[in-house]
Amino acid sequence: MKRPLLPCDSEKNIGAARFFAFIIYISGLDAKAYVENPSVIEGRVTQCPFCDRLLAKNGGYGRLIPVGSGSEAGWIYRRYCSTCKVSFSLLLDCILRCQRYGRLFVVAWLWECLSGSTSRSEEAYKRIGIACPAREEGTSWTDQLDDQRTEPGYQRLCQWTQLFSERALVWYPVLIQICIVLGIRLRGVSHRVAEFSKAPRHTYPLVMALGALATLQGHKSLDSVSWKGVLLELVGLLTLRPLSSSHKLRRAIRRRLIYDSLTL
Repeated sequence: MKRPLLPCDSEKNIGAARFFAFIIYISGLDAKAYVENPSVIEGRVTQCPFCDRLLAKNGGYGRLIPVGSGSEAGWIYRRYCSTCKVSFSLLLDCILRCQRYGRLFVVAWLWECLSGSTSRSEEAYKRIGIACPAREEGTSWTDQLDDQRTEPGYQRLCQWTQLFSERALVWYPVLIQICIVLGIRLRGVSHRVAEFSKAPRHTYPLVMALGALATLQGHKSLDSVSWKGVLLELVGLLTLRPLSSSHKLRRAIRRRLIYDSLTL
């Protein structure tokens, strides 16, 4: 079987491209158990998802694996298909690209933000599991945050909000277009997100993308929507590729190494 046509297979790039690299996200594994024994992931992917040939071992690399609200040192296995000339990295589905914190933790913060919590809210920190410093007499909570940093800090929380809102702005028209192609009615998208009235203005793209994804999934009423579950799926979608303006994407193109993601 011939190798399938990949994104860079053009008349100019065929033969010039060195190799392609894919991230395969694997679900159903506990992060803590994986850190203790990374080999549990080895038997989950044995064949190339493009040509069904057996994959060869291709070493690996160290990476921080998100465990709860923190992270621990772990190992990522790689595989290689000699037929398709494609390299695969095997990652847990809780891992977000370029992030040391897990998807569940990031989603917990985004949910707090869409519910009206600020990046310095002590109550929000406690709900999502951020260890708060002991309160000191005569010192305000915000001043204390500047003196005693939390993990993650409020700057990182703001970064997540901005990052995923910007990516949602790119993905929202794509989700709408998919709905149109599939013949799904869009009249209820705005009604689906009415309950996020406390969300900050700069997160509106994330809110609208959330409503579009819920519409695409076929939810007919607000009562049937598990918004946290939809947000979990949306965050995974928003991390499939970096933004077109990302320096990481431009750098990957220059060295002819393109990353994409698969979920098995």
